[in-house]
Amino acid sequence: MGRLSIGAALMISAALLCSCTQIGGEPEDTPRDAELTVITYATTAPGSVYGSVNYIYEQLSDEEKCWYDELKSAAESFSERVEYSGDIDQDTAKKIFLAVYDQEPGLFWLDSVFYPPRESSQLLKYRFGRDEAERMQEELRQVTDRIMNETAGFSDYEKILYFHDYLVRNCVFSLEGENYTVYSALCRGYAQCEGYAFSFKYLCGLSGIDCITVTGTNAQGDTHAWNIVSLNGIWYNVDCTWDDPVLENGSEDFLRRYYLLVPDSDILGVTHFRDDTYFTYPKCYDGSRTYFAREGFYAKSASEGIHMLEESAVKALSEGHKDAEVRFESESDYRSAVRTLFDFGDIKRLASAALERAGLDGSDGLSGMVRFTNDELHIIHITFG
Repeated sequence: MGRLSIGAALMISAALLCSCTQIGGEPEDTPRDAELTVITYATTAPGSVYGSVNYIYEQLSDEEKCWYDELKSAAESFSERVEYSGDIDQDTAKKIFLAVYDQEPGLFWLDSVFYPPRESSQLLKYRFGRDEAERMQEELRQVTDRIMNETAGFSDYEKILYFHDYLVRNCVFSLEGENYTVYSALCRGYAQCEGYAFSFKYLCGLSGIDCITVTGTNAQGDTHAWNIVSLNGIWYNVDCTWDDPVLENGSEDFLRRYYLLVPDSDILGVTHFRDDTYFTYPKCYDGSRTYFAREGFYAKSASEGIHMLEESAVKALSEGHKDAEVRFESESDYRSAVRTLFDFGDIKRLASAALERAGLDGSDGLSGMVRFTNDELHIIHITFG
């Protein structure tokens, strides 16, 4: 798909590769016990995840919390087995394993394959050996220290925005290799949806922002992972993977925020379907303080939306970026704006005005300009050439 002239005004479909890995199978054969090897890492208190409250942990019974802590401690120590304080059935063991695997992204060396327990003992497998994991953790620490320094003094909203944009701009969706972890996303720049979700949660946790990894499927039934994050005591959905679509000939700087701080009504049961087998999740009910509303790009009329799109373009261009977007409250206003901008050609005037206001050459910016539209969320997005 090559870049289109603005005169063509053709809709481009951004391919979303959302089929992701899930917890693997349950092999019956397990190797014999071996001597446990211990490695020391920075640990967190039981029930906490890098500075924030573990929402999933709080749903466990006292006995289950004890098992969670035992599994977490065993994984931190690279133990070949976790020895639970009491017999644990297979379904409960899987519940605990999923809780630790999904909500403790710092344990990136823990393999996703679940091994059924034998009475009070359960086999654990690791993606990396302890020496390699120690080297990788130091590399990860250097990256996250830099990100934390860059966001020092930011508000929680500004941090959430920064973490989201950092992942979109610095990570590429890839199904190849071990791309399920916070390490692969932040240190190698490649990830599947798990890697995006774990990394966003990890960065939020380091900043003391409550965040949950959510697993489920998309509308096509493919496994998927995203996040629910708390901002000023209100929960919102965030999907960094879906804001980083795979585009043929797409710019590395391409950025969109369609799925940043959205309520359940925008996605739940429409494009995202949560797995509620073991846990419940907080309701994301507030649609009045989404990213678009907070930034002043949420329009209640077609004309207002066209004006907001120009303001969004000026802001982006002035900051050295190429993407501008606006969301409409109603479908009718969205459709009307699409007709005005693209069918009647008003986008040329808008783009030229934005470029001039940003002090840029209008002819360069209009060349190769591309439009994107999202009919479900009523979003118009333009990318300057």
